[in-house]
Amino acid sequence: MNDVLEKLQRVKIQNKTRLSKEDQQFCQIQQKLYDSTRNHFLSMFVDMETLHQQELTFYGKVQKYADRVYKQNLICMDKKKQIELMEKVHNHFIRTIISFFNRKYGLAIQKHSYERYISLQDSAEPVLHKRISSLTEEEKQIYREERKKCCKQKEENLHEVLFARIEYPLILDDIFSYLGGFSFQEKVEQEIKTDAKAGVTYAKYKLQSKKLSIQNLLCSKTDLWGEYEICLDSEKYKALLRALTFFDSSKEQVSIYDGWLERFVSFSYSGKKEKEGIFDEHPALGKKVVKFKYFKNGRWDIVFVSGVHALSFAKEYLGYKEAA
Repeated sequence: MNDVLEKLQRVKIQNKTRLSKEDQQFCQIQQKLYDSTRNHFLSMFVDMETLHQQELTFYGKVQKYADRVYKQNLICMDKKKQIELMEKVHNHFIRTIISFFNRKYGLAIQKHSYERYISLQDSAEPVLHKRISSLTEEEKQIYREERKKCCKQKEENLHEVLFARIEYPLILDDIFSYLGGFSFQEKVEQEIKTDAKAGVTYAKYKLQSKKLSIQNLLCSKTDLWGEYEICLDSEKYKALLRALTFFDSSKEQVSIYDGWLERFVSFSYSGKKEKEGIFDEHPALGKKVVKFKYFKNGRWDIVFVSGVHALSFAKEYLGYKEAA
């Protein structure tokens, strides 16, 4: 048993050492904020209970002649609201840490709820397969005992939620499990390439010198007034833009350039319109990617600085293979 605990401790230590100093400090600060918030509310609940008991004691003394002027339970001890509040505290702590790593490294780590990080036992209600009236006395007794166990377990779970304390290394364990042995940088590169290749699964693309032409990825149509517009909001298209950004920035920028987002991504309810010049040739202003051009038939041309860059992107991000 001690060997298992020591092994788990070593894993936690190794996970911590895989963090940069900045990331480690962020997690520690969030832990302190979470702890102070949690302790504040728990202390407040104790004070409320004390006031509640004082109120009940006072009411017991004056009840005989003050029924009409004194209202019992001015201090409400609503356990349900307390639990809901602590659930929010737990979940906010988890979301804050996961969101930090997703935002910083461009990842898509899943945000689990607090139940994953505290010990809650199953408290499912016993299932009846026939009416209570048709049960034998023995079956009724078994059912009552099962319900009693269920109610007791629910109470224990509520107590656990109320007083549980989540430690950030538990959240880090999930993060590093998601990385699967890769570094943050390696994982985001893997995701960007996977998403880019998936984006052109059903598209057709052609490489000509320094120009990459992609067909069947974008949708062009006419609006109510007969004017052409092109929809630039699909996830597959944005995955390609992100891959181009990553490639253009020599793997430094993990999200789409702000300038490209503004100029080359449309809202889901409205495409980029012909009168806005979307079908003109657009300078991309990149280091390796120099031009974009969109066509009314849905074609998208991407022009690189050189044929070497175009071939490199197609091979690395789209899975392009040169003919033998």
